[in-house]
Amino acid sequence: MVVIPNQRGTLVASLGNTLDRWDPVRLTNNDWGMWPVATPTGIQYSSFSGDGNVLMMAGDGWVASIDHRRVPKEGQIEIYEPSQTTKVSAFVVRSLAASHNGKEAFIGARDGRIVRFDLASKKAIRTWKAFAKPVKGLAVSRDGSKLYATDLETIQIWNLRTGGLIRRFRR
Repeated sequence: MVVIPNQRGTLVASLGNTLDRWDPVRLTNNDWGMWPVATPTGIQYSSFSGDGNVLMMAGDGWVASIDHRRVPKEGQIEIYEPSQTTKVSAFVVRSLAASHNGKEAFIGARDGRIVRFDLASKKAIRTWKAFAKPVKGLAVSRDGSKLYATDLETIQIWNLRTGGLIRRFRR
């Protein structure tokens, strides 16, 4: 079972081949409501887009997304397969962050690299070596302008418009 909070506090639980989304404040099921969903095997990391609509999943060598607005509503029993799957060759995933709008994924690797993917084109926009150690955490700012990355000893803030490093903090 995987439980992932988004910025609004809505949770999604992945149980086998089903996804359930609920609002803990209202205690109601909505949107995905335990419908069968074809999820990739080997999910290691998950992340919501900042707008709460897209769930990203990643494992070694791949990234996929599911947009809850495209999942069947109640009364329609059908399998929804993630439409955007991108191969990330020779990549051992250690962290994942979805962009604020769910159109891009940021993946941190065991070798310290970060890859920025455009899911529509299924291409890497940029790959860079950020750390000497595994990238243990990634987060995108609410406005989508910055990427926060950590190897648990150092925090880096990257400008996503220019690609430059804004600041580095060490423990």
